[in-house]
Amino acid sequence: MVRSSGRCSPENGIPAYDFFISYTAVDQQAAEWVAWHLEEAGYRVLIQAWDFVPGSNWISGIQHGVTRARRIIVVLSKAYLASVYGGAEWQSALAADPDGFARSLLPIRFEDCDRPGLLRGVVGFDLFGMDAESARGHLLAQVGHSLAGRAKPSSPPSFPELPRQAPPGAGTAPLGEAADAAPRRPFGTPLATLRGHTHELNSAAFSRDNSVLVTISRDRTTRLWDVASGQQRAVLKGHTEPVWSVAISPNGEHFATASWDRTIRLWDITTGRQVAVLTGHLGPAWFVTFSPDGTRIASTSADGTARLWDSATGRQQAVLAGHKNTVYWGSFSPDGTLLATTSKDTTACLWDATTGRQRAVLTGHTDPVWAGEFSPDGSLFATTSKDKTARLWDVATGRTHAVLDRHSDPVPWGSFSPDGTVFATASRDKTARLWDVATGSERAVLTGHDDTVWHGRFSPDGTLLATTSKDTTVRLWDVASGSERLVLRGHEEPVSWGTTFSSDGAILATVSADRTARLWSIG
Repeated sequence: MVRSSGRCSPENGIPAYDFFISYTAVDQQAAEWVAWHLEEAGYRVLIQAWDFVPGSNWISGIQHGVTRARRIIVVLSKAYLASVYGGAEWQSALAADPDGFARSLLPIRFEDCDRPGLLRGVVGFDLFGMDAESARGHLLAQVGHSLAGRAKPSSPPSFPELPRQAPPGAGTAPLGEAADAAPRRPFGTPLATLRGHTHELNSAAFSRDNSVLVTISRDRTTRLWDVASGQQRAVLKGHTEPVWSVAISPNGEHFATASWDRTIRLWDITTGRQVAVLTGHLGPAWFVTFSPDGTRIASTSADGTARLWDSATGRQQAVLAGHKNTVYWGSFSPDGTLLATTSKDTTACLWDATTGRQRAVLTGHTDPVWAGEFSPDGSLFATTSKDKTARLWDVATGRTHAVLDRHSDPVPWGSFSPDGTVFATASRDKTARLWDVATGSERAVLTGHDDTVWHGRFSPDGTLLATTSKDTTVRLWDVASGSERLVLRGHEEPVSWGTTFSSDGAILATVSADRTARLWSIG
């Protein structure tokens, strides 16, 4: 369906509206809330509160809505069920589609109330008991299912964990009455909005068991959130300048933060207790990461160095000096033998992660090199740059494997898919792009964002790419086809670098300059 928020007259039998909102005066606020979010999503809506202006014939208006809208949304409440006009409207829709094949009638309950007679047989959905963000997501998802005529999930359901043999005397529970069954959330449904930071957020990371989300902010604090409830668990203070990077230890017991106050801090993820303060950098610390075995921490800084630290004692092991300007990014190879760094000096470097000895200088970029990442098998290292290109480097030789040069503006980020066959880039040219790693050829241009695309993240299974943008949205893309799957709206300011999936791929966390983090249902 081609959507338009503008009004039009039916031509060749095409309805003038996607939805007519039927409600009673008591529920006008709920009706307007529904109409607003539907129109924001691009649907054409007729609602009495907005469209029956002075001079209109309201009876003709209702007739117009009932007969010329594809569907009638009923804002169902006890007051609506007592309304004569409300009853006439839903009964008219039901009479025109008695079998429900066209799904012409869509009841939405804003309070727990019975449905009389034939209305009981029409499948609707409830919005009571939800917060505003969850309700909005559920509304749009259910409307989408109604229009599509099906609600098939985007990924295969989990195989049921059934006992091999029923215990003696066990009966069969009635269908739909399994104890403690968590309701399945539609794809892209907002789960929680995490509020508490007083300045923009920079990044986020899930704990290894996905029970905790760690967020960092320019407000100088780190916060721990309970993922299941969305409640704040702890506010960690200690940094005296903005916190810029966070990393979870491989064993899941600790996490590290890097700050412009020149320190790296190590924290206990369960208690929030500060374990160690790593000092030595002479300028703001930009990035922090753990080695794959968790024994070392690497940090980068505006002082032109990267540093290696013993994660158990917090002692400095090596200073990696060689860059001539700010070192932005650090990344351990999958086997932990190398550390790669990127710099404002237009180069990337490979270092021995045990001794700190420089192994290779990767030259070719003509502007600052912002981000870098090893391929999953460790054979390639990728860099992204202000010079509008990304480059893939052969780690063994230090030579360029491919130059990815189709972007028309700087490229702040790039990442390999989990299987290492695809490389994704994000650019200020408002696009993200997918590249074939083996050949360096462009596979797809992902268009839809209206401003700079800052960052992206592959889902753990590699089927989705989530991109964040200055345009305040997050977009989910199908990696195989390059098609857009869903636009996540809710943030009010640019969405930052720190988009991250939970390790099981069920939840996406996003962070924004609007001072919030948000959790979205994906699995």
